[in-house]
Amino acid sequence: MIMDFNIDTFIKDKLGVTPLGAVGAYVGSLTGSNYGIVAGTMIGNQLNQPVGETVLQLWNGYVGYRVQFWAEKIKFDYEFQLEEYKKEKIPPKTARESIVQSPSFIHAENVNKLRDRIREKVDQISTEQRKAPDLPLIGPLLMDAEYFADSKVIRELFSNLVAASVNKDYEKEVHLAFAAIIKQLSPHDAKFLMELPYQSENAIVSYYLINRNDEANYEVLYDNVYLKSIDDEYDYSDTLSIENLDRLGIIKIDLKCRIKEITDSDLYDKTDMYYVYEKNHLFDEVKSIAQNTFGKDGAIEIEEKSFMLTDWGMQFMKVCILQGQSKN
Repeated sequence: MIMDFNIDTFIKDKLGVTPLGAVGAYVGSLTGSNYGIVAGTMIGNQLNQPVGETVLQLWNGYVGYRVQFWAEKIKFDYEFQLEEYKKEKIPPKTARESIVQSPSFIHAENVNKLRDRIREKVDQISTEQRKAPDLPLIGPLLMDAEYFADSKVIRELFSNLVAASVNKDYEKEVHLAFAAIIKQLSPHDAKFLMELPYQSENAIVSYYLINRNDEANYEVLYDNVYLKSIDDEYDYSDTLSIENLDRLGIIKIDLKCRIKEITDSDLYDKTDMYYVYEKNHLFDEVKSIAQNTFGKDGAIEIEEKSFMLTDWGMQFMKVCILQGQSKN
């Protein structure tokens, strides 16, 4: 039961932190200096790593001490739950269940997963190829790392960039702005980008409702729609990702041409990149809405567009995505 349990031992085993580490990190943080945080965390020996591991020292200074605070939060929550249990205000529950399912524990574990992923990728770099970390890039990246640790796909981008920044092979390819880009990507953005063909043009469209008798009377129903197949379901999150990646300069959206009205079912053949946008059930939905909106004068207009990675985007992918794939 919940009372037959040592919370300090559990936290130490699962998160690698100790009360002394929490105190040391906290004292260090009060100095207002990253050096103080590094020193404080080393006192706690949170990661138990050699001093010569520069990247891990930086992790301790910028991120690692935060796990200590989450450990204290977990312990506080546990002790509160224990008191409630003793008062019989809550039903019996094992301590392990109560802790490992808590948001605080899950977050602390994810922060450690990011640390371990960085260490794994850095360890894959040969000693001859390693170089000193670029502090203007590593510092800002690690300072905000905790806030992105809960997404596995963002953890991959972070760890790839950190590893590339200490790899001589990528010395001329890593840009300071890559850190800022990662911070502006949602998990869906990152996943969408990872699944994009590296050097291919991708078709997107906008669906317009039009009135044949009044060309000025139209409505954009779906904008920047991205579909990969006839059976694909439209996901608005893809549209948001496309627009955000375009804003960041990772991709470029190009307007192709406008088809005034779609009436011929054979307008596109199967080899045309826009074929799926006429044959997908979303087209039928738009057609039905057009007729309900404008009656017999209602019709559909498709605005053809495309997008592909920019040179800048390819460079970002090479460093933050493809580099990681080649290492795994």
